[in-house]
Amino acid sequence: MKTQMRSALLAFGTCMLMSASCLALERPEPPSVIVESVKFRQRYPWNGLVDIDAKIACSDPVTNLAVYVAAWDNVKDRALTVKTIWVDGDTTKNPDPVVKSGSSRLVWDARADNPGEISDNVSISVQAYVRDMRYLVVDLSGGTNATEFAYSFLPDPPEGGWTDEYKTEKLVLRFIPAGTFLMGSPEDEVGHNCGYECIETQHKVTLTKPFYMGVFEITAGQYGLITGSGTGAKPRGYMTYNEIRGAGNGASWPANSLVDSSSFMGRIRKKTGLCFDLPTEAQWEYACRAGTVSALNNGKNLTAVGTCDNLEEICRYAGTKNDGRGDGTTSADVGSYSPNAWGLYDMVGNVSEWCRDWLVKDLGREDAIDPAGPAAGTTFSFQTSSRYNKTGSAKLRVMRGGNWKTSAQWQRSSLRTCCSNASGYGDERNYTAPQGEPYFYQQGSNSSGVYGEMRFRTYYSAEWGFRVVVLPDDEMSAAAGGL
Repeated sequence: MKTQMRSALLAFGTCMLMSASCLALERPEPPSVIVESVKFRQRYPWNGLVDIDAKIACSDPVTNLAVYVAAWDNVKDRALTVKTIWVDGDTTKNPDPVVKSGSSRLVWDARADNPGEISDNVSISVQAYVRDMRYLVVDLSGGTNATEFAYSFLPDPPEGGWTDEYKTEKLVLRFIPAGTFLMGSPEDEVGHNCGYECIETQHKVTLTKPFYMGVFEITAGQYGLITGSGTGAKPRGYMTYNEIRGAGNGASWPANSLVDSSSFMGRIRKKTGLCFDLPTEAQWEYACRAGTVSALNNGKNLTAVGTCDNLEEICRYAGTKNDGRGDGTTSADVGSYSPNAWGLYDMVGNVSEWCRDWLVKDLGREDAIDPAGPAAGTTFSFQTSSRYNKTGSAKLRVMRGGNWKTSAQWQRSSLRTCCSNASGYGDERNYTAPQGEPYFYQQGSNSSGVYGEMRFRTYYSAEWGFRVVVLPDDEMSAAAGGL
């Protein structure tokens, strides 16, 4: 049965302690959820545990509610790790708390999650949402001939995991709660600021609305069922921003959320009635990190710019091309490596992923709330290598996540890179006469330490891909009819 996405996204409540008010998003279907009266206290004598009390009101008293807790150190102005948390009285200490409507107490092992950390000023937020709606599943099997794509919800991955069916004939997205995180990277992080024209200045970002994020990169099979071209479980490459959103209305972000009817987003919006889009840069990094504050989204840090053992289980990159998960000459099937804490696969490596935003070189240090990127693209001027001796300029869109050809430093959660709307980048041996369209050529590590330069050519690379988000209904209001 088709369920209205409007209700699913807004069946969600949150409360931030030490805030003047509580945010409650209510809709009649499915059950509305409100979180209020959040209080917390450390246990005495101190044993590392913190009790967190909250009143969670749900219009359906028997509905299972998932709880998400986040903590912020107001002294050091950074997120604290919250992963060892359970419902008080649960002897199994299940770290994925589930409650019902009413008063609840959660127990957080703050010391285990943040060894050596001490703070006398901490804020804690508690969010709750309908547990059975953690995953959104869109049925694409009808292909281009279908008049609509039905969708449903799952509380957990199916028994046996996400089979190829969910990577080719269906499209799976995961609920991502609202929250605050520290975007960017510290100056001493290995690989800091390695992306072309992209600075990773750390700053506090708050996303006030939940959203659904694609569990996998869009595959060739999914793309084929929506547009008529492509098969298989590898990510769809050779993608441009214009093909995904459109060169007309689709180029208007952030003025509005419109997309071209013939674009990928236009087609899937029309057949689902949902506000599908690319993630903003902030949404992408928030989802990639999944609560981590480390360089990598598995909670570990990078040890070298070229290859790093800490990456082996989480992504296909230049250092894992020959690890047996594929033939080593292209991207891997999506889901071949381990997911992050929110169940998202291949957020780094495999293919680089487009974001909605125009590129701004440095996002700065100011706090940001729901950032949408600059109002208009910044024009970047550049000169190609002396081999071609060409100059030019372009307005660039943000890309994230590194890819299977790039070195370890490009697989960090904070890595920023870019490309023009119409182009990709390619290997120099494929270079032909200039055609006037700039693209970013990612050279990779070499003896001189140079990682990138601009060249001229309209060229579509196998390393350019994307994943999708589904946004709350108010984001769709400016795109009536799904276009």
